Amino acid sequence: MPSYVTPLKNSAFVFYVGLTSQADTKLFQTNPTLAAGDFQVSIDGGGLGNLATLPDVDPNASKLVKISLSAAEMNGDNIQVIGSDAAGAEWCDIAINIQTTLQQIDNLLGDLLTLAEPTGAPAATATAAVKLGRLHQVLRNKLTVTATSKAFFNDAGAALWSKTLSDDGVTYTENEGS
Repeated sequence: MPSYVTPLKNSAFVFYVGLTSQADTKLFQTNPTLAAGDFQVSIDGGGLGNLATLPDVDPNASKLVKISLSAAEMNGDNIQVIGSDAAGAEWCDIAINIQTTLQQIDNLLGDLLTLAEPTGAPAATATAAVKLGRLHQVLRNKLTVTATSKAFFNDAGAALWSKTLSDDGVTYTENEGS
């Protein structure tokens, strides 16, 4: 099942709503009647157009209405969906605003899970994901220390970068890696 956290721009999106009964506004309408034109979408404040897929009561005979937006209907920063009962006597109007993002939480985690082992000396301005990978690399892989240097290795055992070391009996110093 795809993630919907957060709604992804230009990607199909499904969500559920309850439609307030006109007969008793304290209740959601059970098994509301839905017709073409009842639900429309506006992308970034543009003109309204009927949804490509008519919303559906799901599960059947319940109070839940499944709304499915296509990738094209989600191709904006602010997606507005408005519902009005065309027959006008069963359920109250509803308006929904959806703010999209360019990346979802699942994508961010996936980027971290598939990150390749860093190479070369650490950059001062690396991304957080690369910095995390570098920390893992230093903790996991081979490390050698002599009186004058500390060398860091990749998973295959090849030296990647090193630091020069000095100790004057008072101050121990590790210089910037190179």
